[in-house]
Amino acid sequence: MKKFSDLTLCDSRGKQRDIHIRVSGDDDGLHFSGDEGGSDVDDFWGDDDYEYWYDLDAGNAEKLLKLIGGEDDPETALKREFGGEGGLRKMTALCDRNNIQYNFNSYV
Repeated sequence: MKKFSDLTLCDSRGKQRDIHIRVSGDDDGLHFSGDEGGSDVDDFWGDDDYEYWYDLDAGNAEKLLKLIGGEDDPETALKREFGGEGGLRKMTALCDRNNIQYNFNSYV
């Protein structure tokens, strides 16, 4: 896979919630990271900072990129398919429907 780092998928700033999502790709796979902050996050979690990560190993990253037509240009395909506030929900739903495995971790 073509290596890339810190591709921004979402940089949304709102009155009650900010959302920042990035993805990097390397020989180990795809690594999505996000953080959200603001009063909506504080109301839900009791803390105004929520961070999370989705990791796909090399084999599962290859399956996902093939599915979205991103073998040659992963950055464009990932931004097209998973950009914006709901992008990671789209990514996990697509993975779940196609038996593509990912790991999820979070921190509040």
